[in-house]
Amino acid sequence: KLSWGNFLLQMGNYHFAKSSHTEALDTYLKSVKIFRQLDARRFEAKVYARLGTVYRIKSEYKKAKEYLQKALDISQLLMNRYDEVNILNRLGMVYLSCTEFDQAKTCFEECIAYYELHNNLYGLKKAYSNLGIVYRRKGIYPKAIELLQKGTDIAFALNDIYILFGNQMNIGNIHMDNGDLDMALVAFVNAHNYSKEITDRRALAILESNLGLIYQKRGQFIEALKHYEVSMDIHKQINYEKGIAKVYHNVGII
Repeated sequence: KLSWGNFLLQMGNYHFAKSSHTEALDTYLKSVKIFRQLDARRFEAKVYARLGTVYRIKSEYKKAKEYLQKALDISQLLMNRYDEVNILNRLGMVYLSCTEFDQAKTCFEECIAYYELHNNLYGLKKAYSNLGIVYRRKGIYPKAIELLQKGTDIAFALNDIYILFGNQMNIGNIHMDNGDLDMALVAFVNAHNYSKEITDRRALAILESNLGLIYQKRGQFIEALKHYEVSMDIHKQINYEKGIAKVYHNVGII
C-alpha cells in the first residue's frame, strides 16, 4: 500500500506540473487516504502541503491554510525542522496571495534564518525571492530588487530556470509599477527567454499579457495584440476566467 500511495503522490505531482489542478487534487486526496491508513505521518504531511499549494493556486485560501496547518502540525510533532521550514515557505505564499504581508514576511524570514544557518542554497533561492515579492507588494522597491537579485544570483549558479523566470517577471513588474517601460521590457524579454522550460501555463499566460501591456503602453499595438492573443489562448486552455476577462479588457482599450 505504501508504494501505491507513493505512486499516487507522484501522479499528483505530474498533474500539478501540467497545471491540471483538479486531477492533482483528486490524486493527492487518494494518496493521503492511504498514508493515513498506514499511519505514515511524514508522507501524510507531504501530501497536505501539496494540497495546500494547489488550493492556493485555485485561490481557495481558507482550504490552503487548513491543509498547510495540518502539514505543519505533523512536522512539528515529528520534530522535523527541515519539513517544517519548507511548509512555512508554502504558508508564506498563501499569506502573500491573501495580501497578509506581515504574516508572509514572518514566514519567509524564518525560512531564511534556517537556510542561512545550514547554508542551504536551494532553500535560500526561494526564500530570498519570496521575501522580495513581499517587499514589492508593499511598494518597497529597492529592498525588493535587492532580495530578488540575491535569489537570482543563487538560481543562476544552480541553473534553476523556474526561479530565474519568476524573478525576471517580478523585476519587470517593479519597473512597470515605476513607469520604466524600457527596463520592464528587458526583464520580461529575459523571462520569455526562459519560458520554453516553464510548465506553469498560468505564469506563461501572465507573461504574454505583461508583454502585451508593455507594447500597448509604448504604442506598438500590433505587437501588443500578438502577445494578447497568445495569452488569451493559454487562459482559455486552462479555463482561467479572470485572466480571460483581463485580456479582453486590454484588447478592448486598443
